[in-house]
Amino acid sequence: MTTLIYVGNLSLLTGEEQVLHVFRQAGTVIRCSFIVDHNSTGYERFAFLQMASPAEADKAIAVLDGRVLDGQVLKVDYARPTEFRFHCGQEWSARHQHVLARTVPTIS
Repeated sequence: MTTLIYVGNLSLLTGEEQVLHVFRQAGTVIRCSFIVDHNSTGYERFAFLQMASPAEADKAIAVLDGRVLDGQVLKVDYARPTEFRFHCGQEWSARHQHVLARTVPTIS
């Protein structure tokens, strides 16, 4: 069972410290990768958090998925492996590999 969770649909007003504060209520956060991605529709903010145990990851998902934070409904789920997508005729993940390598923690 993984301890890495995805947090999506973050508001432009929400910062990393606020995300950490909210998720620490569900358990111990080992690592947080807060990402701001600029795309054609504006900025998208999301985060990957590594919880201390699978039970804490389960609790965070159960308690925080669907919770409203800064006017946005959070999407909280287990992190999935990167999928290859095509964007403007190029593989998105290949074009942004430097971003993925720096921000997404690996699962041992």
